[in-house]
Amino acid sequence: MALVIAGAGSVALTSVAGISEGLVLVALVFGATVFSLGATLGRLSSVHINPAVSLAHVLSGRLRPNLLVPRVLFQVLGAICGGIVLSLFFPSSAASGYLGSTLLASTIPPWTGTILEAAGTFVLSIVILTPMRGLGTNTNSMLVGFALFILIMILGPLTSASLNPARSIGPAIVSRHLEDLEVYIIGPLAGGLLAGVIARIRR
Repeated sequence: MALVIAGAGSVALTSVAGISEGLVLVALVFGATVFSLGATLGRLSSVHINPAVSLAHVLSGRLRPNLLVPRVLFQVLGAICGGIVLSLFFPSSAASGYLGSTLLASTIPPWTGTILEAAGTFVLSIVILTPMRGLGTNTNSMLVGFALFILIMILGPLTSASLNPARSIGPAIVSRHLEDLEVYIIGPLAGGLLAGVIARIRR
């Protein structure tokens, strides 16, 4: 919920305000939010706020399989609640980017978008699955947030850089803008799956 309110909210805000160079702001907000959640809640729940990351953890052997469905359920419910909160402040229309929904660039076909989302999520998941030894939770959370910032700067203009099915599902459902939503479900899950399998092989 916090990720959608802050991250997707920054997308909606830059869209409503007409900020043409809002990509850096959006990337900073997403990265800072992930870092903050990781630093404050990491010791309690590992801060799985992404179904693709949870899938990667299960496949790599770092999360019990019976926890996958409950985690994904609450991730999606949290994202929908975040979308509802955004709808109280922004119009659920193109003016707000459909509450900060993830949208493909006009030049990017769905299959290309799916591949890009899979690749980006793979990189993000690998960073999360291989924390730097000797560094504390806060430092590793900062690295994850920085990785997300870089990925959004690279992929944002092409696919909006979701890398997270829940983050896309929440605003899309509340705004009822479901176009290309499958890209943001299939792509990230495929990237998380591949990262989890590789991480398990490397163990």
